[in-house]
Amino acid sequence: MLYISKKHMEKIISLDVMMDAVEEAFKIYEKKNFQMPDRMHVDREEGTILYMPCFTDNVSGTKIVSTFPENIKSGIASIQGTMILNNSKTGEPLAMMDGAALTAYRTGAVGVRHTTRVDCESVGLIGTGVQGFYQLLYACAARPIKRISIYDLSKERVNAFSERLREKLQDIEINAVDSAEELVRKSEIIITATPAQSPVLPDDKELLKGKHVIAIGSYKLEMRDS
Repeated sequence: MLYISKKHMEKIISLDVMMDAVEEAFKIYEKKNFQMPDRMHVDREEGTILYMPCFTDNVSGTKIVSTFPENIKSGIASIQGTMILNNSKTGEPLAMMDGAALTAYRTGAVGVRHTTRVDCESVGLIGTGVQGFYQLLYACAARPIKRISIYDLSKERVNAFSERLREKLQDIEINAVDSAEELVRKSEIIITATPAQSPVLPDDKELLKGKHVIAIGSYKLEMRDS
């Protein structure tokens, strides 16, 4: 059985190939050539554990992901997980992968390529977690992005996040902004990736007019970050 860590993924994954793979998954979904039970939630006081199985004719996959928002206070990633693949015909374990990294790559690959204008040159991100990082990588792979604006409640997190991002996107201007309003003004594509229970975007129709919003933070009914 293969074990594929986050470090292995970073070495072998192509963002363009990943976007192609996600497109192929949507085609399988359209043809209904799969079996996928409802996602199982186990809610804890501190967070949520999610169990997500899916079966096709050849491969079965089960992703186990935990989301504990308060982890960030201890310097621990809020999303942890494991992906297990089995042969659908024999049940033989085929691979175990870092589920958090896979989730980041998969979620980032959805959206920008087919929902935004092909000439977009600016993108803004609210929320400096793992998901937001990969959303920006894909946005820059899919569009000719020249400028990135970043906003978070913690300036320390913004600074650390920006430094990591500059290592990956050396030819793109990356700036921290002081408010969500400033971010919206400077961005054609706006990505929200927070666990907020109230909107993080300004309630201003004129300011938001013509902007494309990709909101990925909400995973519970009471959450609404946009």
